[in-house]
Amino acid sequence: MKKFSLKYLALAAFLSLPAFVSCNKEPVEEEEELTICMQYKNLEIKSAIMKDNNKNPLTMKYNVLTPPSFDPNKEKYNVLYLLHGYGDDNTAWLDSPQSRGGTASLASKMYQAVKDGVITKTVVVMPDGLTSFYMGDWEEYFYKELMPEVEKKFNIDGRRERRVIAGLSMGGFGSAYHALKHSDMFCAVYTMSMASADDMFKAFALDAKSKGTLPAIYVVNGDSDATVGKAPEGFVAALQSIGIEPKYDHWMGGHDWKFWGECIPKFIEFFGEEFKKNQK
Repeated sequence: MKKFSLKYLALAAFLSLPAFVSCNKEPVEEEEELTICMQYKNLEIKSAIMKDNNKNPLTMKYNVLTPPSFDPNKEKYNVLYLLHGYGDDNTAWLDSPQSRGGTASLASKMYQAVKDGVITKTVVVMPDGLTSFYMGDWEEYFYKELMPEVEKKFNIDGRRERRVIAGLSMGGFGSAYHALKHSDMFCAVYTMSMASADDMFKAFALDAKSKGTLPAIYVVNGDSDATVGKAPEGFVAALQSIGIEPKYDHWMGGHDWKFWGECIPKFIEFFGEEFKKNQK
């Protein structure tokens, strides 16, 4: 009986050895469990700059999509300003890709991209551009009222290398306008289905180039877009004529939400690459 006990005690000690050794290994870091992206709709700013036809101050609306596991008390965030087209408003980018284009939503694509490491955590701000083409009084409102408020409220890292801009149609024009005219504010722009004003953009681009603040530029257009036609290609050619080589892409698509919905993963990847470059 004594031999039996010693035999099994020895076996038990042997079997417990791996567990004992494993306790001395460095602990493995667990992957962060991401919660969903949160949508904030129709946030308001009572503007002192924007006025109606009777010169009364306007209440301006904007939407925000926060990244998964957003916590402004723990970290600062990148920001993407995402501009809508003529006839739409600040709700367009959150609702229309799925409801009017039949593609995946902006929120689902941003969540997956953060989870897969395609882009670091980024707050998306979608302002109401009215029918302004994002110029005139709207431009002043953007820099003096909207940007300071939203970047403080959502704990944005305010450095140029953490701020990007994109838009479609009217917003495609607006995003190129702001990225080139205010090149000290944005490190990259993704412009979709834009109507171009070549000479104005050339002047802005030359100035940005001379200051060393030219943003990364990505231009896309649908092959069957009958609204803006070949205007995006004209914008690309105008930049090439002054020695600037933007990225350019096109595929079968029109001036519609199916095409713009298909752009979402593409601009997320583009901005993700630019953020990573600027971290080095």
